[in-house]
Formats: sequence, C-alpha cells, structure tokens
Amino acid sequence: MASKTQLLLIVLSLFPAFVEAQVTLGRNVQQEISVSSEAGESTATLSVTQVQTVLSSGRIADGSIIALFVPSSQIFWWMHQSSFGAPDLEKVQKKFLDSVTCSAYSDQIACFAAGGRTLEVRTSDMRASSMDEGISKLHKLLPEELPRIVLGEVEFQRVSIAKAIGERFLTSKDSAFLAQLKVSAIDRSDSDWRIEIKNDRGESKTVVVSKDFKEATSAPQ
Repeated sequence: MASKTQLLLIVLSLFPAFVEAQVTLGRNVQQEISVSSEAGESTATLSVTQVQTVLSSGRIADGSIIALFVPSSQIFWWMHQSSFGAPDLEKVQKKFLDSVTCSAYSDQIACFAAGGRTLEVRTSDMRASSMDEGISKLHKLLPEELPRIVLGEVEFQRVSIAKAIGERFLTSKDSAFLAQLKVSAIDRSDSDWRIEIKNDRGESKTVVVSKDFKEATSAPQ
C-alpha cells in the first residue's frame, strides 16, 4: 500500500501545472561558520532568507530558506522551514545552529539532526560559485519544490537510532521526557557514516549509519 508521501508525489507528478507556486524571497541574514570537513574544518556561509509561497489554491505559506555554501568545495545546501507569519530570521538561524550539525566534503554537504528516537539527514551535491549564485539557482527551482514541501513531503531522510543507542541514553535527566540530543561529530568513510550523539546528561554514543541512511547500529567499543 502506498504511503501518504508516495500518494502525494503521484498526484503532484500528474498535475505539475496546477502545483507550481509563486515564490517571493525577502529579507536575508548571513554569517560565517565553521563546519567539519576532510581538511579538518572549513569556513561556510550560513544564509537564512524569508520566503513566501502562494500555492495554486491561493493558500499562502510563510517560511525560511536556510542555505549553506562552502567556498572551498563550491557546494550549496538548502532546506525550507515553515513558520506562522513572517519568520524571525535571527531566531531561525540560532535554532538551526543549535540543532543541526553539518560536515562538508569535496562532493557533498551532509547535515544531521538528532531528536526523539531518530536521526535525520539531508545531503546536497549542488554546485555554485557563490552563495548568491546558489540562491539564484534555487529560486528557479522553488516554484516546483516548495509546493511538495509545504504539502507534506519530508526533506530529511530519517533513520531510527533507538536500538543503536538504547532507551537509557534517550531518557532525559528529568526522567519524564526524552533527552535533548545533539550530533557532536560526523565521520564519513567509504562504507558508512559514524555519528557521535550527545544527550542532556553529557553522555555520548557513536552510531554507525549505512551509506544509504536506512540503518543505524551501535559502534564497536
């Protein structure tokens, strides 16, 4: 039986002319950050841009485009974040830095976030000569891309990490809730990814994630 996302994609592919949206970009804030890379660390530009999407139905959806650009590899990465009304770009930027960890390579940028019992990942191999060119290229794609996202298509791949790190690690220091998790290190090899995760008790565990991001296992001690 097809999932909701699969059914949505089928409908959207059958009626592309009716789902293309009007996309308007607004205010933008940027800052330089450091991301882990094959060279140890690389400088990247983090950009957050206000975006408003008007769907063919007339529905208006506000949000932000969060983008990363690494000059040394000329790789451009992006995601969309919805908001109720015009977003506070500085708050969006801070939340992204607090919850998402990225690593840059010569062929891609990979960004990870851990929450609940899952690890989320989004990668990009899109090339651009600058952040401005990346946003310009993206702007041309958004009328097709954003309706799918606004209507429920998941941007990040998700993999369960509960078995790999155990329920105790996932339990908050307050005991009644799931722990706050943060990806603290990313290491890519030819065969898999090793992701170090910290909880709100200061403990850390490393999980081994398959290259296709479909399976996570405990790293050998």
